[in-house]
Amino acid sequence: MRIHINDDWQFYPSVESSESFTVRLPHSNVDMPYNCFDEAIYQKISKYEKIIHADNSWENKTILLTFSAVAHEAEVYINDRHVYSNSCGYTSFTVDISQYIEWGKENRITVIADAYETLNQPPFGNVIDYMTYGGIYREAYIDIKEKTHISDVFVSGKAKAADGLCEFFAEVQIVNCTEDCEIQLSIFAVKDNECVFEKYYPVRKEIIHLSEKVPAENWDIDNPNLYRITVKLYRNKKLSDEYCDRFGFRDAIFKNDGFYLNGKKVKVTGLNRHQSYAYTGYAMSKRVQINDADILKNMLNVNAVRTSHYPQSKHFINRCDEIGLLVFTEIPGWQHIGDEQWKKKAVENTENMVKQYRNHPSIILWGVRINESPDDDDFYRQTNKVAKQYDSYRQTGGVRCIKKSSFLEDVYTYNDFTHNGTKQVIAKKKDVTKGDVPYLITEYNGHMYPTKMFDDQPHRTEHALRHARVLNAVMGDDGVAGSFGWCMNDYNTHKDFGSGDRICYHGVLDMFRNPKDAAYVYASQTDKYPVMHVATSMSKGDYPMAMTKSVWAFTNCDYIKMSINGKHIKDFYPDRKRFKHLLHPPIEIDDFTGNMLIDDLHFSEYSSRVIKKLLSYIYVNGPENLPLGYMLMLVTVLIKEKLTINKLTEIITAHVAGWGDNVKQYVFEGIKDGKTVITEIKEPMNKMQLVLSADAHELKEEETYDTASVTIRAVDQNMNLLNYCNEPLRIVTEGPIKLIGPELISLKGGCAGVYVKTDKQSGKAVLRVIGKDVTAETEFSVS
Repeated sequence: MRIHINDDWQFYPSVESSESFTVRLPHSNVDMPYNCFDEAIYQKISKYEKIIHADNSWENKTILLTFSAVAHEAEVYINDRHVYSNSCGYTSFTVDISQYIEWGKENRITVIADAYETLNQPPFGNVIDYMTYGGIYREAYIDIKEKTHISDVFVSGKAKAADGLCEFFAEVQIVNCTEDCEIQLSIFAVKDNECVFEKYYPVRKEIIHLSEKVPAENWDIDNPNLYRITVKLYRNKKLSDEYCDRFGFRDAIFKNDGFYLNGKKVKVTGLNRHQSYAYTGYAMSKRVQINDADILKNMLNVNAVRTSHYPQSKHFINRCDEIGLLVFTEIPGWQHIGDEQWKKKAVENTENMVKQYRNHPSIILWGVRINESPDDDDFYRQTNKVAKQYDSYRQTGGVRCIKKSSFLEDVYTYNDFTHNGTKQVIAKKKDVTKGDVPYLITEYNGHMYPTKMFDDQPHRTEHALRHARVLNAVMGDDGVAGSFGWCMNDYNTHKDFGSGDRICYHGVLDMFRNPKDAAYVYASQTDKYPVMHVATSMSKGDYPMAMTKSVWAFTNCDYIKMSINGKHIKDFYPDRKRFKHLLHPPIEIDDFTGNMLIDDLHFSEYSSRVIKKLLSYIYVNGPENLPLGYMLMLVTVLIKEKLTINKLTEIITAHVAGWGDNVKQYVFEGIKDGKTVITEIKEPMNKMQLVLSADAHELKEEETYDTASVTIRAVDQNMNLLNYCNEPLRIVTEGPIKLIGPELISLKGGCAGVYVKTDKQSGKAVLRVIGKDVTAETEFSVS
């Protein structure tokens, strides 16, 4: 029997506090500001207490207390008796509290949670490029079991063989095994609950190893078939315990020439993810964790994620299993290696990570090095050995930022920050590794070009193009198994990093998961649905000298048809010269006149061609000091068209540059298979509106509160984001929901976001966002 204990905790902000607050888990030890704060605010020792009633029927049972994560050192007490210490803030821990419980009485659970970053344990010991937060930030529960019970089941499934069958290997661990025990092992297809295997086995020892062949389907990216293993333990023919978990049948292996899933070569295309959120830090409930996986798979259309730089929520990993998102997960840490005690804890972290996550088919690689740390062969032999000891079926990697590093793992995983906007995009594999070995790029871009939602358009476009260039280079290099861009979303960080406001603006999404232009580079690499994002507002003032040679669009359409003021100008096609390895290359839109000079202004073809060439040069370099060749071409046009320089300038200004009253409407149509499938209109804004998008409108209380994330975007009459709208907003809730975060916020780069959570009540609820002259709302149903 499992009892969830997430409600009605008494939280004391410090161990000296006499005043407490009733809270629910997950919980952050402080309400986090969005930015511009000192990370010291969460570095403190807090206390949590909860009363549970131990029914008399629990006596002579095993009572197991589990915390999914406590940041970062936890001291656990039962009825004021110390029962356990845990020194990792990123994995779960379980405590047998049977001997400390008073049967038939109220019992007090106390947790002292130390969130100081001075602890001698990973990831602490030096600077860290992410905040580590505090609190009991994941869920907790109690299991009541018989003295003879199942403590763990490890199951690994192999892909379908030539005989059409899949093979699984299972390790079942039993506590207090006796000679009268047997187990019933069943496997069910999750999609239809069909039983594909069932067998009884006699049990004579506490660890049982089994292997069988079953009729099953492979787990892969496109068809993530999951199976449920159920192990029932019988003693004297009476059910003593039952264990259930999900797994999949698949073969995942990195070879020298790439990554193979079930024998098929797959280019790993992913992003790094931090598990943090605005206002709550790490403390976020199930639905929002799931939503992050859905964003990666279904909005950004990547096939992989790296859980940088620590194991993350089981809810997130479960969702990766369900939707076919590959996962590279790693032990906690960032660059620093501590003393022997510190290293010992890192080895323990490796063991706990592998044991707790090894049944997930989405996980294809264990990270057994501290991210970007120097070589330490003795230390990393231990972490690699432990990973292999507890999971011999998966490969290991170790993320480094140094070339020709000691290679103790199966895959050479490397953070490649080569690209700085110049010609070289990624390092050559032979320059990084000592030989021809499996090779995976685990970070790129990031700090090389931080980008805010409110940066000017040329900056935001270059950010997107840098992601496109690296993706293109990786896709074209057979020696590179794939890559993980840095990173999915912006995140809070320490004073040593970021932009001075405690935010690293490295994401292709902002902190609320609103997309930047770079997000569409990834989103467009699919054929599941039409994608087109023209990365411009066509506002002259957004470009130096009020001029731009071209704008870029990120799309999966065959081509883009552009019209100005209702007149078709030109069709633009994917740039397969510079981005030949991408499924859907970006499109450069670099001609805003088309045949206008010929058809409307009656210039000759020669003059039209020369004027376009002159404009292209001027847009980049300015009109001053034209090179001699350009001056000669200009003179030729003036003579041929019988114009003065002032008259030519007047014509171009009025009809091409778009100044004054000659306001233009640009229409971009994405054409697929000869049909318009998506349209964007760019013209001066005459109306601002707020658009709210919630990840769910049906909220349900289960093991704890439910949460909805709501993005807020200021858009014009054509639904284009207003990147320079930074207006204040007031947030109001009605009904059985509570706001997470402040009631007064401001748009940042035209975007914002809020979270709302349930509060043990049901009914209809409304979230209302109020600006000076605009209001938007969205409704929820809570059960």
